[in-house]
Amino acid sequence: MLYISAFITLIYFSLIICFKDITEREIPNLYVVIIAIASFTLGFTTSDFSKILVIISLGIVLISFWLANLIGGGDVKLILAFSLAIPANDIFVATILVILSGGVVSVTYLLLHFCGKYGPNIWDGLSTLRPTNEGIPYGVAICSGFALVIFKNVVTGGFS
Repeated sequence: MLYISAFITLIYFSLIICFKDITEREIPNLYVVIIAIASFTLGFTTSDFSKILVIISLGIVLISFWLANLIGGGDVKLILAFSLAIPANDIFVATILVILSGGVVSVTYLLLHFCGKYGPNIWDGLSTLRPTNEGIPYGVAICSGFALVIFKNVVTGGFS
């Protein structure tokens, strides 16, 4: 039953993170900490302790990407926080889903930019969602990809 509460917490704060990332291009540290606590609760209800090495390796790769300015620091923290929730063998699947979700987000933003430049400005009616700076809100893709893997584990009993 604890994993259901943790899952609901993850979904709730994922939605908040998505909204904040879309509107402000910022992922607040407090929300990442809450995601990490809920993920830890989910991830260690299973007996898969082999993922510690996978998470450390993932952290080294992500920090290298951050140092090379290929990914934002908030995105690195969010990926590592979500990684605590899933078994080691699902991290690759989550990565693929994040990449695919990122493609959808990128194409959506490309279309919105195209519509705003060559057609009616789509942002006029959505002034509260108008981004404050350029870039892609990749937190949306991260939350989506990991939420799908976590949902799969909840449905199939991977956390029981």
